[in-house]
Amino acid sequence: MTKAVTRIKEKEFKNLKNDLERLRDDLSQLLSSVSEASKEEIGEVREKAQGELQNLLSQVDQTYQQIREQSKVMRERVEKNVEERPLTSLLVAFGAGAAIGSIVSKIRR
Repeated sequence: MTKAVTRIKEKEFKNLKNDLERLRDDLSQLLSSVSEASKEEIGEVREKAQGELQNLLSQVDQTYQQIREQSKVMRERVEKNVEERPLTSLLVAFGAGAAIGSIVSKIRR
């Protein structure tokens, strides 16, 4: 081979080497960018999930408060009915107990 051909091949080799180094740097930057984007997306998803969780907890708390208030009202009604009609309340309780007892004894057989 002549010196000219050798120089051309050396130049092409250097160009190829430089191109590969630039490609490696570009890939490194790309991976870094993708990593940052993924971290941002994960952060956004986490924030959204936390917001949804807070909304859900708020709804659960509201529902709990409503049930608590309704049960208080129902308890007061029952107490009032028992005070106003003690004999009727006693007979209803006895009848309910007898019915439940009968059902339970049939289930056990």
